[in-house]
Amino acid sequence: MLQPRVHIRWYILLDVIAAIICWIAFYFGRKNILDEPFIIGKIFYIGLIAMPLAWASLFTLGGSYQALYAKSRLFEFFHTAIVCIIGSLFILFFFLLYDAVNNNSIFYKEFLTLFLLQTFITYFFRLLILNKTKGQLHNGTVFFNTLIIGNRENAISLAKAIENNNERTGYKICGYIHTNGVMNELGIKSLGKIEELNDIIKNNHTEDVIISIEQKER
Repeated sequence: MLQPRVHIRWYILLDVIAAIICWIAFYFGRKNILDEPFIIGKIFYIGLIAMPLAWASLFTLGGSYQALYAKSRLFEFFHTAIVCIIGSLFILFFFLLYDAVNNNSIFYKEFLTLFLLQTFITYFFRLLILNKTKGQLHNGTVFFNTLIIGNRENAISLAKAIENNNERTGYKICGYIHTNGVMNELGIKSLGKIEELNDIIKNNHTEDVIISIEQKER
């Protein structure tokens, strides 16, 4: 089934757009902090290219571009803020510190301006994407074929917990593999033996596997 999944490239593209907007706003905000005339200089055009690349690289290192549909909106806000703190400090210390050498208050103002702009504008665009992905999971238009490996009780209990969970994860249980043999159970389909795992995953287009076994089976 063809699903309307949001590709991670849209997440990256909006981060790049956010970085450009933030740089423009910060550039002129910084002019106001330094009480300088609002003149567009060479550093402005350098920043238009360098800042999006720098932020995209930093977010990549921070793991922002993985598992889009598994992201929590609250966790993503704090993750975005932490990365923006690190990035803002790096940019100010290595590129813009010369203006604040004799005045710490200028540095603090520059840091807060850059950090707040980058955090909230980036997260605003990210929230648009995350709201869409959460809506797709809730409506069932996007799902992930999921296989459970475990014994009868664990498999059925886990499948019911996923089905009744108010927070839609997108897991669509396609069946389970019993660790001690093949058993057909009402409501959850047994797909075969553990020795057939590779073929089962391929034939059922499985994207996620959940292992739910007893401690003695580990």
